[in-house]
Amino acid sequence: MNGRRAARAWRKTIAGLHTWKRKGRRAVHKPLLTLLLIAQARRAGEGRFAYVDLEARLKNLLRDFGPPRKSLHPEYPFWHLQTDGIWVVEEAAAMPLRRAGHSVTRRNLLARDAHAHVPPEMWKALVRNPKLRRELTATLLEEFWPESYHAPIRRALGLQDELLAIRSETTPRDPAFRELVLRAYERACAVCGYDGRLAERTLALDAAHIRWHCYDGPDEIENGLALCSFHHRALDSGALGITQDRRIAVSADVTGGEMVQHWLIRHAGHALRAPQRGLPRPAENHLRWHAREVFHGPARAAG
Repeated sequence: MNGRRAARAWRKTIAGLHTWKRKGRRAVHKPLLTLLLIAQARRAGEGRFAYVDLEARLKNLLRDFGPPRKSLHPEYPFWHLQTDGIWVVEEAAAMPLRRAGHSVTRRNLLARDAHAHVPPEMWKALVRNPKLRRELTATLLEEFWPESYHAPIRRALGLQDELLAIRSETTPRDPAFRELVLRAYERACAVCGYDGRLAERTLALDAAHIRWHCYDGPDEIENGLALCSFHHRALDSGALGITQDRRIAVSADVTGGEMVQHWLIRHAGHALRAPQRGLPRPAENHLRWHAREVFHGPARAAG
């Protein structure tokens, strides 16, 4: 396989990455492991990895950029990335499975000092082709996270330079969404009421998706909120949530000093500002998705 064929194989694999799907649940195990591989290739490192060396890094990435879950499973992508053709678990046939078609246990991976590698020609293409790395990084970020996550993920992996601004052609965004949402909320943040302007332009005010666009969130008013840039980032990160009765939830894990108290904690339990009369409020199904897949509960008590 020459370099061009390997690059095409990478693009095809990343575009069709087989991730676990069930009722809109987020599964970013494979994308995070793949981004780790890209980061290693950027440093011209080896394409062979021990599970014991990857486990802590994957767990931290899943904690910081994955959905809120009671338990984290870095062993899942280490085993299941094999199905995508870019990853070979060595001596996989000799490893006992939990049951047919499922993963090996963490205990078995550690006991057998499990190693895996990227096929040599695929790895060589990744190491030698920075444009390919940038393209794959951008595709993964665009497909699995909203834009507010992109810079933090790149910083965590040392991939600040591995970004090429591209948009998925299969999930086009409605350019009218921003104006519809800002008009509905009268160009003021639905959490704090911020309504700054610079001459005739809104200043640091966003139209935020409740259910992320990359997880089939529609460009509709009932899936949108007008938020200042700070509260938009808090919503996307899971520090801020919205209850089914449309009150503001703040994660009990949020801590900080006077400014955190002022900008975030004091809003816990307050009613979310409603859109103009006659326009739809945030839909319950989108609020449920955010509460399950993004918000880091439990929520603080009001007051």
